[in-house]
Amino acid sequence: MKKNVMRLLSVLLVVLMTLPLVIACKDTSNEGNNGENSGPAQTDDKHRDDLPEDMDFGGEDINFLSRSFDWYVNELTVESGDTSDIVDAAVWRRQMNVEQRIGINMVNTMLDGDGTDGYALVTNAIREEILAGTNDYDIGVNNLSRVFETVTEGLFWNMNKVPNVDLSKSYYSQNFNYTSTIEGKQFAVTGDAALTFIKFAFATFFNRNMAENQKIPDLYQTVLNGDWTFEYQGTLVKDLYTDGNTNSKKDESDTFGLLTNSVLGVDPYWSAFDLPLITKNAAGKAEVTVNVDKMTNSLKMINQLFWQSRGVYVAPHVSNDGELETAAQMFAADQGLFMTNRLYACETEALRNMESLYGIIPMPKFEKAQEQYYSYCHDLMSVYVISAAVPEARLAMVGAALECLFSESLECRTKLFEEALKVKYQSTEKTGQMLDIIIDHMKLDTGIIYSRCLGRTIVMLRDMVQKRSSSWAGFWKMNVGAVTKQLGDIEESFKKIKT
Repeated sequence: MKKNVMRLLSVLLVVLMTLPLVIACKDTSNEGNNGENSGPAQTDDKHRDDLPEDMDFGGEDINFLSRSFDWYVNELTVESGDTSDIVDAAVWRRQMNVEQRIGINMVNTMLDGDGTDGYALVTNAIREEILAGTNDYDIGVNNLSRVFETVTEGLFWNMNKVPNVDLSKSYYSQNFNYTSTIEGKQFAVTGDAALTFIKFAFATFFNRNMAENQKIPDLYQTVLNGDWTFEYQGTLVKDLYTDGNTNSKKDESDTFGLLTNSVLGVDPYWSAFDLPLITKNAAGKAEVTVNVDKMTNSLKMINQLFWQSRGVYVAPHVSNDGELETAAQMFAADQGLFMTNRLYACETEALRNMESLYGIIPMPKFEKAQEQYYSYCHDLMSVYVISAAVPEARLAMVGAALECLFSESLECRTKLFEEALKVKYQSTEKTGQMLDIIIDHMKLDTGIIYSRCLGRTIVMLRDMVQKRSSSWAGFWKMNVGAVTKQLGDIEESFKKIKT
């Protein structure tokens, strides 16, 4: 009882301290069955979920497993005293709300690591507990790529079988639900509870001062008019170049129209150009379906802009996403009109200290006729899984904890989305409109989600660009058989998984 009273007092204290910061969230609705995201729907109910009001598990521990490094350290929990940051404070309040609402105790074991090895820590630990026959962890939080690398091993519960989890709710990414489901089975979720789902979305940053100096028409309005296309961006940047050290060689001392790279700077076009590798037929079955002509044209466009335009700087690839850091530093120093980067760049020291004003708009469309702007999220974003080691007798409680966590994440999403990104760094109403478009139209293809089970399909586009090749037809002819077979292998593996 004393423990609960202290928690309640702590929650009340933080609420009173941060009350002036509370802001409203926009009301959005689902956009049909095409799997596109919709923002968190605002309702008149006290809670967004349908969990019973009197649900109480008597203070039972729910054991989470997450990571303590890089971008993930404060995504799930924070230390109770570490609430000076508005987003961290919201994360801590979420934990208190979840614990008190359904009578659980969130225990978060955070694994230390870094780089490639660190990204597999959570899935490795879940595999080990299953092999040992223990139930040390209930819910794992790990990056998408490594979860789906191991998804055929039967390490996780099928979310469609977990009591108290309602995947139709807006706090889960509906696009992810749709595209990650194969053979009626979905082994991970993402959405409002994963702050990296927002932070790792790719966008186009632009230097507002440089745009005004170049007399470029209002880019925000260009987006709203549906005219922000790759071709239009190319006309703005292809000849915009200033040699910074008079050595006649493009390098980091020069000024460019576009700052990008040939790895993570290429991946966003999978979504921005609407280039699916795998689609669902009328019966909901996944099929390998690639538009060869569109892929070829897309590669021609990207290669021409990247390699034949004086005004484009393609930063060399380095480990640990260093090329994105280089782009942010150059952009902050007014050395780029445009930059392709993740929204996380707003939190970097370079952009926090940037003197010039900048704006954020979506990645450009393939062509004006494309119905919508689509956004891509880096596959290091977090997804949530339920360990297959969780016994059925415990599953309803664990499912309720997951559901409540996502449902209670509205403030976390709001504080990050509305204040940290929209207000703290670049306070403009139109930038807010652009962020709505970016997040609400996140689109991840099945072929990208399951990339590590499909021969690393995610690297196909970037590999072609690095080779400066647009010969997709020949390349795909050599690879389509293997991808089709591997998709069949996933389906067969899923049929055998009992959880």
